Amino acid sequence: MRKKVAALFIDAENLYYIQRGLGWQIDFAKLTSFFETHFEIYNSFVYTVVSKDSEEAKEKLQFLDGLSFAGYTVRKKMLKVIKAGDKTIKKGNVDIELVVDIFNTKDLYDVAILFSGDGDFERAMELLRSNGKEIFVISTRGYVAKELINVADKYVDLATLRKDLEYIPTKVKSKVPPLVMPERK
Repeated sequence: MRKKVAALFIDAENLYYIQRGLGWQIDFAKLTSFFETHFEIYNSFVYTVVSKDSEEAKEKLQFLDGLSFAGYTVRKKMLKVIKAGDKTIKKGNVDIELVVDIFNTKDLYDVAILFSGDGDFERAMELLRSNGKEIFVISTRGYVAKELINVADKYVDLATLRKDLEYIPTKVKSKVPPLVMPERK
């Protein structure tokens, strides 16, 4: 029997805060290896926002380059800083890019694995399910909208995967450091 084909869609900004809340960092190379034991992986997509010209931005860009070399498709947008009177508003959203990729590639996978707790994805997941796709949502209580849990065929609390992710061997060569998101200053 053939394995189902899955695609990983990772909302990196959302996942960053989930990891901080859980107190551990996910090695993305191990993440892919874990899901390869259960599925044939069509592709793993990462969506993120990058600020300009800071040490933090350089570290994040190095991390994203590492993901690209490890086989991830990285979608990034530059952070916009808008001055509104006395306020500074930072904007950066890659939700549309994620949804576009979900639907542009829907004929290439059976299962969409969404790493996000953002309730804005509820309608897209409903539509994807109506197209015959199975939906997995990976997040953590306190960081996930109940609407997203309800629309998923399977909800997995990321905290329950910690032991598996920490101990699974990685396919990345030892010369490459673990592929973990850099801490923000």
